[in-house]
Amino acid sequence: LQRITGISAFVLITLQIFLSTNRKFTKLHMLNGILAYTFIFIHPILMVIYRYLYNSQIDPFYVYVDLCVLCDGPYEFYLNLGRVAFWTITLTFITARLRGNIAFITGKKVGEWIGNNWRKLHLLNYVAFYAVSFHSYNIGTDSVNNLFVYFFWFCQAVVIYSIGKKIVEFKRS
Repeated sequence: LQRITGISAFVLITLQIFLSTNRKFTKLHMLNGILAYTFIFIHPILMVIYRYLYNSQIDPFYVYVDLCVLCDGPYEFYLNLGRVAFWTITLTFITARLRGNIAFITGKKVGEWIGNNWRKLHLLNYVAFYAVSFHSYNIGTDSVNNLFVYFFWFCQAVVIYSIGKKIVEFKRS
């Protein structure tokens, strides 16, 4: 289940970035964002369950917030990228979903700032995509499968195309 949610999240993040390049897909983009975040949310929960089943240890802090600057090794570093991506995507998801009502939660000044700048905050999703990419490619169990590797590079090309298209649109306007 963890593999399925991880790969599904990676595919849906890629699709999310691609859908963001065309305003005709706004409703699909919003629905896909909810679906993508569902998989993103479930993926680390399954890690907590996995660690409990194999170590008899329930430690959500390790999975969610045990960030390291100088990690104990490559595995911990790439796991750390997953944590950073999780919190980055969580931030952008919450600001996008609540952008109209965020002033009620955060106060008027913060709410206005988020309401005016949520699209700029959304740029963090590109950073999160690459954090997820390094995370999945280096510690994902499917990264040894040639089909996944080809698909991984296809997703990289889709995101680079999407970024290029956004830059061209930005320069035109």
